[in-house]
Amino acid sequence: MADKGVKYEFKVTSETAINRSVVKSEFATIRIPELDFEIPPQTQKGSINTIEGFFAKSIEGISELQE
Repeated sequence: MADKGVKYEFKVTSETAINRSVVKSEFATIRIPELDFEIPPQTQKGSINTIEGFFAKSIEGISELQE
C-alpha cells in the first residue's frame, strides 16, 4: 500500500459499465465530481456492490432521512 493511499478512477461511458462490481473498503470514498456527490468511508463500508447498487443504496439512505 502506498504511503498516502491509492486512487482508482473509473469513468462510466456506457450503460453496461454501471453494472461493474466494486469492492468498497472501510477507508474508501466514492466520488462523482460531475454530480458533486460523495459516499464517505463511514457508509457502505466493507461491501461489494455494482456502481448502480452503491447509488441505489445511497438514494435509499437519503430518502429515509427525508420526511
